[in-house]
Amino acid sequence: TENNDKITSIIKNLEDNNIPLLKYDNIPDDEIILNFNNVSFILLDWELFVKPTGSYFDETPFIKNNIEFISKINETGFTPIFIFSHLDPNGIIEKLEENGLYDRSKNNYIFIKKKDDLIGDGKLFSEIEKWLKQTPSIYVLKDWEKLLDNAKTKLFWDFYYINHMGFL
Repeated sequence: TENNDKITSIIKNLEDNNIPLLKYDNIPDDEIILNFNNVSFILLDWELFVKPTGSYFDETPFIKNNIEFISKINETGFTPIFIFSHLDPNGIIEKLEENGLYDRSKNNYIFIKKKDDLIGDGKLFSEIEKWLKQTPSIYVLKDWEKLLDNAKTKLFWDFYYINHMGFL
């Protein structure tokens, strides 16, 4: 569909800029979500389902799944979440606010944009950059996590070279 083409275009843009991605067609299981604690960000297509044509369709269970997914991500660590949709961001924000996941009165760790606003040369990265400038705590935290992980890795390699038999 046209909307799938837009998210595919956004993903291709990320891949073309050498940003490593792990893609799921559905919301991952809880066991998988537990391993997301060190990811740089989550990109969530709010309409991660296919609507049947020509009949009434209740989106409530799918929205509930999105809300539960975001809540579970929050339990594993602090991860910026990018929500892209063909819908008006205000409707998504309302659902997030109802569930205590968003506060319009301050900067948020959740970045919500219409897919149309992200298609085109440089639009995706300029929008993300603008958001990061408004929410510098996210950049600082992710940079700090990277430095901490590098120090931890170096320490354990040092231990390994001192004693190959393990840390007894």
